[in-house]
Amino acid sequence: MDPRTQNGDLMAERIENPPPSEALDLIAELGSKTDLATLVKRVSQNDLPRVVVSSAAVAAWTRRDPAAWARVSQWLAAKGVAIVRI
Repeated sequence: MDPRTQNGDLMAERIENPPPSEALDLIAELGSKTDLATLVKRVSQNDLPRVVVSSAAVAAWTRRDPAAWARVSQWLAAKGVAIVRI
């Protein structure tokens, strides 16, 4: 399929890759509707070298579900993904 419109301009179409099975397992473990699962999905689909998260989000994840945040942090570290806190 040609990614051009009728006038010849390129369309800004983003193609996402499906998450690998390890990411799918982690997403299932976290619950697919959670913020952490969304983070895992985004990182795995786009093969990101770093993620930017707010310090408030990290504090909330640590307080509400420290085991889940530890699991996601370990997964990110294993993939070599840096966590940039703002």
